[in-house]
Amino acid sequence: MVTIKRLFMSALILMILCTGASASSIVKVIDNAGLFSSSELEDLTKIAEEMSAKYDLDIGIGTTNSTNGMTTMQYSDYFYENNGFGSNGSGVFVMYDMDNREIFIITEGRGKDKINDSKVEGLLDSVFDNGLKDGRYYDSAVAYLKKLNVYLRGNYLSPLDMGISALGAIGAGGGFFGAVKSKYKARTQPVEFSFRNNSIVNFASLDDKLLDTRVVTRVIPRNTGKGGGWRGGGGTTTRSSSTGSGRTYGGGGRKF
Repeated sequence: MVTIKRLFMSALILMILCTGASASSIVKVIDNAGLFSSSELEDLTKIAEEMSAKYDLDIGIGTTNSTNGMTTMQYSDYFYENNGFGSNGSGVFVMYDMDNREIFIITEGRGKDKINDSKVEGLLDSVFDNGLKDGRYYDSAVAYLKKLNVYLRGNYLSPLDMGISALGAIGAGGGFFGAVKSKYKARTQPVEFSFRNNSIVNFASLDDKLLDTRVVTRVIPRNTGKGGGWRGGGGTTTRSSSTGSGRTYGGGGRKF
């Protein structure tokens, strides 16, 4: 048992050291609008970098006071690509557009797979419900990253989580096996119970007679697929980048 634990711990350490090795080294938070203080910018950057490494996709935040006449979507696409986001084909990015007064989210690759339309709305809610309109941009950004982490994590377990769970299972399994073994080791076989001699149940034969039959029919209307349809939150609306790069994005925006 000790040998198994040591071997597993060695493999676990190797997994932890390898985690996040392929994460992009680009700047994750670019505050051109000056919405965050230096300490707030440092905090947001650290969180975004850790999440990017954990999920192996670019997590980014951008802000601007001017889109140079472009729509928020057009500017976000340009900003996302020009600053190197999604270099590995995957990312989740949010733009604070103070010019057009809009928050816009871009998802790509694995980010697009994880964040469907319903979750995009949930991310936008987290921004709007946590200080955006009151000028508490840092609070709204932190709430956004927290919500995004929940969505990306899903059923994900880090190597450390898996290691702790596995080691706990090994220890618990070994202890349970030992306890059961010692409990039943010297136990004598119980005297067999004679159910035939001690039973008070009498199974008599019973004959049922069919008296009548009746058939009920009804028409089930066919679903023609017209009108009244509701699309669930599991879908992801995709589009081509407005820059003409050929990249495919999900996401969406909301005015404030």
